[in-house]
Amino acid sequence: MRNILLYLGYSAALLAAEPTIHISGTVIHGISKQKLAGARVYLTSANSSLKPLSMVTKADGRFEFNVPAGKYRLEAETAEIYRQVFGGRTAPAEFGVSLIAQPGAPTEDLSLPIFPPGGISGKVTDPHGDAVENGLVQLF
Repeated sequence: MRNILLYLGYSAALLAAEPTIHISGTVIHGISKQKLAGARVYLTSANSSLKPLSMVTKADGRFEFNVPAGKYRLEAETAEIYRQVFGGRTAPAEFGVSLIAQPGAPTEDLSLPIFPPGGISGKVTDPHGDAVENGLVQLF
C-alpha cells in the first residue's frame, strides 16, 4: 500500500511540474498589416490526446493560449479570408509549420498574417498577337 501511495504522489508531482507555455500574438492582414478583430484562431496539438483549441481575436487582433509543452499547428481565418497556417501564405494542407512550445522558445507576440486570396488572368498570344489555343500555362 505504501508503494502505491508513493507512486501516486510521484505521478502527481510530475504532472504538477509539467510547464505551461503561453502562446500569444496578433492576427494581421497580410498586405495592409491592419490588426484583425473577430478572426478565429485554431491551435492543434501534434499529441492526439489533446483537444484542439480555438478562440476569436479581440478588438486589437490579439489571441492567447496556455498549453502544455509540445508541438502545435497555429491557424487563423476570417469570414472574408480563408484559413491561413502560421508561417505560410497558402491554404492549409495535411502538414504545415510547427510551433514548438517549450520553455525558452519564442511563443509570445507572434504575428499571424492572413493573406487574401488572389487571382491571375490574362491572354496567351503568339509573336503575331494571335491567341494560343490549348497552350500550357504554369505558375511557380
